[in-house]
Amino acid sequence: MRNDKWLKKVFTSYNELYYNGSLPSNIKVRFGKPSKNHDAHWDPINREIVINEDLRDHDKVTLICLHHEMAHVKLDTDRYVGGATVEDPHHGMRFQAEINRLYRMGAYDGLL
Repeated sequence: MRNDKWLKKVFTSYNELYYNGSLPSNIKVRFGKPSKNHDAHWDPINREIVINEDLRDHDKVTLICLHHEMAHVKLDTDRYVGGATVEDPHHGMRFQAEINRLYRMGAYDGLL
């Protein structure tokens, strides 16, 4: 069973591999119960990524969720607040471009 220490280690590794270490190192990463019963959540106020604890034994889904939430961290770090003309401003064009960048870099190889 995976734990928070493993999750933080992966975060640190992904930060180096896919963000050149540019994401803040003080981001808390843990398993828990994200808001609204989602698989994962980036909480910018508490500076933490919460991955649903039910995913502890599902590495691929956990890692996909981590990539997704780290993309949110990246956009927050860049001070991007979302598009005003889309229904879901947190997953607009800039977010999709970030996920595409990760995909092209091979972040999802072996996960999808």
